[in-house]
Formats: sequence, C-alpha cells, structure tokens
Amino acid sequence: MRFLCLLGICLIAASGNAQQRIIGGVETTIESYPFSASMLFSPNNQYYEHQCGGTIITNNAILSAAHCFTSLPGNDSPPALFWRARVGSARWATGGVVHGLRDVIIHPNYDRDTQDSDIAVLRTETRIRYNAQVARASIAGKYYTVADRSEVWVIGWGKTSLTSGEYSPILKHNNLTKINHKECQDEIGANVITDNVICIGRRTPTGSAGGQCNGDSGSPVIQYHQKQPVIVGVTSWAFNCTLGRYYGVMNAKVSSFSDWINETVITTNKV
Repeated sequence: MRFLCLLGICLIAASGNAQQRIIGGVETTIESYPFSASMLFSPNNQYYEHQCGGTIITNNAILSAAHCFTSLPGNDSPPALFWRARVGSARWATGGVVHGLRDVIIHPNYDRDTQDSDIAVLRTETRIRYNAQVARASIAGKYYTVADRSEVWVIGWGKTSLTSGEYSPILKHNNLTKINHKECQDEIGANVITDNVICIGRRTPTGSAGGQCNGDSGSPVIQYHQKQPVIVGVTSWAFNCTLGRYYGVMNAKVSSFSDWINETVITTNKV
C-alpha cells in the first residue's frame, strides 16, 4: 500500500481487498470514526439540525454529497452561512466542536437528474484541530479499486427505519458488500450506474441487510486496507432505505474524483 499526501490530502494508491449496522446497524463511537462530521442546516441561522454526513479530509475541508446542498425545500442552493459542521462527537446535537462553513463547492459535473458526480467539498471558516476524537481520513486514489464482494463499512446519523421520522441521535455503523458493477447496472440501469458510482448492499433470506437511509447522505463508505480506513465512497441515494433490494445503496466513487478533490483543496487553500 502506498500513501500519497498532497497538500494535506492523504490518498491510498493501491487495490483494496476485503478485511473483514443506519438501518440494521449498531451504535458506535467517535473514536472509531474520528473523521466523521455531522452537517447541520438551519434556514434562519437559529436552530441547526442534522441533514447529512461528511468526512474530514484536511484541517479546513470536509467531503460530502452535492445533493445535500442543492435540494433542501425553499433553497435552490443554500449558501454556506446556513450550514455548520459538528466534529469530534458521536452525537449530532451535542459535544465536539461546531465549525461554520466558508464555502460549498459542488462538482461541476453534478447531475441532479441522475445524481452522477454527487460530490462536494466544504471549506470550514475555522481550522479543525485534530485529537483522539477528530482526525482526517485518507481517500481512495485514482487507481484504487474495491474488489467485488469485499466488505465495506457505512456510518451515519440517518433514520433507522422507513417509519422513523427522526434521525439517530448517536452515530451508527454497518458492514455491507461491494456489488459487481455490471450486475448493479443490469438491476438499476446503466444510465444512472455510471463509472462514477459504486454499489453496495447485502441480501438476506428476508431481503436487504440494511444500510444507509435519509440523513446518511454525504457520509463515507469505508474499506479497511491493511487495517487502515480508506474512504472509497460518498453516500448518494438508495431505494426505500435499502429495504428489500440487494443493490440498495448507490455511492459516488471517490477514486473517480480524487484528482478534483485534491485540486479543489489546493485552490481553496490559496484563497
């Protein structure tokens, strides 16, 4: 495994293999995922509530999903001032440190109809300070591949059932499986399952084993490579919160965007 750290971004330039429950998940600790960020939104700059997840990638940049910042009711494209990022806490409502956002940078090829290139880089107003509960993550490099049927981990504060109206107050995680790309295209459609998408899920005798749901968008998909976490995907969309579908969760494939992510961080650091 080779680690490439470019201007603060760590990329993994290697092929990933399997090392080893959100809906179907269990509660976890922030120490297990110190790169996690809860993205909080307020339409009036008063009460901020969790809307999406994110991943710390430098001390002033967070990786998330583009659709989180372009689809909230009443705001075609909410400016950064309506958003906050809580880091260093397994609870989205309390603890840790809250950072304002200075900028929301949407990938230029993001397609709202197909959700292709559903990825964004968020620049924080203040420096993120690292400690046991706060750390940057390494992202998959351009040539990193995730083997079919290898296990990945998903995390988030999203809904724990289709009938639940509230987000999970505590960070949860679940392990799922990377699905063959052609099989996912055959099931869902090649027009939406492009080369920029990684599909994950798992089938049980009663249907899906669970996965991401509303509120998990923007959260990372993680693979452990030589015991080190690598961000291989950003949660984008799913069918009925993965219930009853094998190919339940579609995610932006980070390796397709690693060059853009790095270039974006370089540019924002110069501003």
